[in-house]
Amino acid sequence: MPALWLLLILVPGVAWTHPPQSVESILHLYALDDEDVPRMGLPGRLSEISGLTFDADGRLFAHHDEAAHIFQLDPSNGEVLSQFSLGRGIRGDFEGIASVGDRLFLVDSRGWLTESSVGRDGERVSYRALPTGLGERCEAEGLAFDPASGNLLLPCKTPRDKELRGHLVVFAFSLETLSLLPEPRFFIPLESLEEVGLGDEFNPSAIVVHPMSGTILVASARQNAVVEIHPGGRLLAGQKVARRRLRQLEGIAVGPDGSLYLASEGGLGRPRLARFEPSEALTGENR
Repeated sequence: MPALWLLLILVPGVAWTHPPQSVESILHLYALDDEDVPRMGLPGRLSEISGLTFDADGRLFAHHDEAAHIFQLDPSNGEVLSQFSLGRGIRGDFEGIASVGDRLFLVDSRGWLTESSVGRDGERVSYRALPTGLGERCEAEGLAFDPASGNLLLPCKTPRDKELRGHLVVFAFSLETLSLLPEPRFFIPLESLEEVGLGDEFNPSAIVVHPMSGTILVASARQNAVVEIHPGGRLLAGQKVARRRLRQLEGIAVGPDGSLYLASEGGLGRPRLARFEPSEALTGENR
């Protein structure tokens, strides 16, 4: 990996949106199987946490699974800094959140998108609902904004169409035309996951476009793993996540300094937020 690229990763606040062509994979910089990675306990009102996203100002947002309550979190300790709701907290099975400029988008398991502004603490903000039609093809889970294409990315947790089965599938929703692109953005045979050290099953629960590499990281709660996809659709890498530290992986986000954040639902315990720094930052190598 070029020294310049490593330097960019280690400098806080760097937003590298046009990485060198020689850089492909970034997942190997994070030790996701580290049993000793510090975890931040989240408050009980986030026991059903179901998504994470950073906005352009470096603010970290999370949302509740069963109602449209959005929380701004302190990335250093997981404390809630503010909370606002869409309307009175509309009910739904919300499965992902993405920041686009000054707007936030939620997606539910039916593939419906809900768009709103960022609210002040305690505010009820207006919103609009956008149908995608994705629910007819699969159960959606996870949401990310892809700056390179200007589209939202929506993974399929459970395909309903026969032709989608046996594949890791991610669709794209155009914010220009407000329509779902008919062909999947990514269509990867599950059997190919064995080449990166994982099994041949993968049910996405969260997704993020890494702002420094442009690669796409897709997490799975069921398999407790993360895979990395090249923007061209090639599978690059995979890692298992230490299940003892994060029992149900429901959110993934990348901070301004390149740190990777993973969120876990509470289940029978407390919801957690874990922060993984790039390995070079931890070891001091290549400085």
